[in-house]
Amino acid sequence: MDSQDTLQYQINIPERMMIFIDARNIYEAEKEYNLRAEQHFVFGYKEMINFFAKKYKVIRGYFYDGAPHPSQRTPEREQFFRDLRQNGITLRLKEIDFTAISKPSQKGVDIFLTADMISLAYENAYDIAVILSGDGDYVALIDLVKSKGKKVWVLSFDSALSPKLRECADKVLVIDRMLDVFGKQRLIKPDMPNQNKQKADKKSENLINNKTPHT
Repeated sequence: MDSQDTLQYQINIPERMMIFIDARNIYEAEKEYNLRAEQHFVFGYKEMINFFAKKYKVIRGYFYDGAPHPSQRTPEREQFFRDLRQNGITLRLKEIDFTAISKPSQKGVDIFLTADMISLAYENAYDIAVILSGDGDYVALIDLVKSKGKKVWVLSFDSALSPKLRECADKVLVIDRMLDVFGKQRLIKPDMPNQNKQKADKKSENLINNKTPHT
């Protein structure tokens, strides 16, 4: 292989991507969006992986959340976890002290995410990191990872997206504007006027066709 062939080969190699999911942040933002928009939208992790895999080499996703209480380990939840694993997503579940008097805290889950994203950047395990969260607390993390020559994208619902996070990310993907891309399930409530339903569907169609949902 001569130098020109080598250069062409390097150009054609897709960038490596890893995805870091702040599950609680996405869940709460999804719930707020559904109340506000009068929809029942369910974020699809398989759909997300498939979307990114069209152009990038998705190495792995990491799902960060508190470990469920034994009473919450329902068959549906276990199936959800199995589906994540089958789609290349590793579960990173933090044990929670359920004996505490106050409400069990998710504090510390973000530390798992931060530690993994930094260590994997230093190991040169990815070229692009995608954070599923709108939490402004990740600004320092993004700046550090970018200083290692990595690109950092943010995927979030608009209402949960911190302005500081929007400013520091290399690219922002707003879920609200890509419902038909990231939606596992999207049902319009019966009391939603048909005219509004048609407008919502048309808006999603235009965003995808024009390829302008990134900011």
